[in-house]
Amino acid sequence: MSIEAIGSGIKTNLGSVTGLKHIYAPSELPESVNEFPAAVIQHVGTNYGVTMGGDSAHDRHDFTIKVLLTNQDQPTAFNALLDYLARTGDNSIVQKLRADKTLAGSASGFTVISNSGQSLITWGGVQYLGTEFSLEVYE
Repeated sequence: MSIEAIGSGIKTNLGSVTGLKHIYAPSELPESVNEFPAAVIQHVGTNYGVTMGGDSAHDRHDFTIKVLLTNQDQPTAFNALLDYLARTGDNSIVQKLRADKTLAGSASGFTVISNSGQSLITWGGVQYLGTEFSLEVYE
């Protein structure tokens, strides 16, 4: 299993989020974002040899998913953002991620650790209304 495969697996799971217009895997990070709402998946680190009970050890890869919305109409964008933060629903990031715990066969499991709430996120020198999800993915 590779970081690239895990990133593609996350992108596959997010593909069923009906509201996202574009999803960028870690291997295709954009310099700028022009279609909204968009999700940008980033690998942010690896912990090697994490014990998961018994004598088995796995690598744990940490990822963030940045969901970006245009910042021009904040009340509308904020309301749309709430759908992505929900635990269930057609636009729920958490629900769609959990639909396949193996991330298209690239992981033995993962956990959605947290969500940052709404904030301004800078990408390519431009600020967007958005949120970040943190994931721990195990090989």
